[in-house]
This record gives sequence, C-alpha cells and structure tokens, in this order.
Amino acid sequence: MLVLPRRHDEGPKGRGWTADGYHGSGGRRTLRCYDPAVSATTVSPDLFWYDEYETDRPLRSFVRTARRVLFQPRGFFERLDPEGSFLTALAFGSMYVGLYAALSTISSALVEVALHGATLAAPNVVGATLANIGASVLAVWLLMPIIAAVYHLFVRLLAGGSQRGYRATFRVLTYAGVADLVAWVPFVGLLLAGVWVLYVGTVGLRTLHATTLTRALLIVVLPTLLLATIGAIVALGLLVGLPPA
Repeated sequence: MLVLPRRHDEGPKGRGWTADGYHGSGGRRTLRCYDPAVSATTVSPDLFWYDEYETDRPLRSFVRTARRVLFQPRGFFERLDPEGSFLTALAFGSMYVGLYAALSTISSALVEVALHGATLAAPNVVGATLANIGASVLAVWLLMPIIAAVYHLFVRLLAGGSQRGYRATFRVLTYAGVADLVAWVPFVGLLLAGVWVLYVGTVGLRTLHATTLTRALLIVVLPTLLLATIGAIVALGLLVGLPPA
C-alpha cells in the first residue's frame, strides 16, 4: 500500500480517520484506496506529519520545538512545511529573542557587579530587561523579512531550480535563530551561538531547498559576511561622526 504525503490533519491517525484506515463521516466508513502501480514502497505515515511551533500552547511547544531545532535539526526541518505560516515562525522568534534579551541583560548586570563592584539596583535591572525585550521582539518583526530577503538572494543564485521559495528561507532562518538562547552566556556565548546557528541554518537550508551541503554552507556564510561588513561600516561611520569627548 502506498501512503501519500499529507498534513497533520489527514491520514489514518488524523481527523476523521479510524485506526484501520477507513474514513468515517456521518456514520459511513469509506476505504481510502491507493494505486499500487505508482510505487511499491511503503512509507511510514508519521514521516509526513508536519512539525511546527504551536501558538495555542506557547510555552510547552516552545521548549519542545527549541530542543528539536537545536539537537535534531535535520529531523525537524524534514518535517517543517516550507509553505507554512510567516506569523507562526515570527511568534517562535519572538519567544527566543525575548528570552535571550532578558537573560543577557541580567547576566551583564551580574558581570558588572562581579568584575567592577557595581551596585545592583533591582528597579533599573527590571526596567532595562523589559526595554530590551520589547526592542528585541520589535527588531525581529521589522528586520527578519529584510534579512531573509538577502539570504534568499543567495539561495536563488546557488540553489537554482531546486529552491522552494522565499517563505522556506524565511522560516528556516527564523527557526535557526533559536541558537541565540546560548548567546547570553558571558564571554563564550556569542561564539557558541554563532557556530550553532551556522550549523542549524546550513542543515535547514540544505533540507528545505534540496541542495548540497557545500551550497547550503555558502548560502549561510556569504550573506552573513556581507551583512557583517555592512554593519561594521555603518558602525564605523557613526563613530567617526560623533563629536570628540
């Protein structure tokens, strides 16, 4: 029996289907038939169940999704719908950047206390934490579409006809960014997060765009270098333009 790809609400274990492969509706059961001439291969039904962050269970789903993206990226992206929602990915991104902003603000305050003997004022820390969370979430919603467009330009150049479109690139990058969760660790966090997001992003782009490992790595590295260079030039221009102290 050939089992065709389906979304999570279809198939023997989905809505309206009984365990024996019959579709039940209004008291009737209709056997779903497949053409055996198409393929003789039996595929596990679960292989085609889409994996996604569930906004109706934000906390529980966030932990599960983050764990899968970070530690099982290939399995996660194999089950990620390339034509899924922009908003669902952005909701997931908002969760991890908000958490990163809170952790990084608090850890920076504690480092200042430990290294320089600064006084830790709780109201100031709370205020800075909330401000950083708001700014980080806003930045994700405003900048991620632009950043994804830059990366997708390289997808089109390097992946060719196999690429699945801008939406797939956007979703891969938004989910891969969950590696920022380790960036708050003092001294080594940024380096660790950079390597981790490089790995997860490469796996994700290779999987969804059906390209080679080398091309997927180039798709991640080249625009990253381009954006870093532009950011450095802008920052240098701002510093040069500042009046002398």
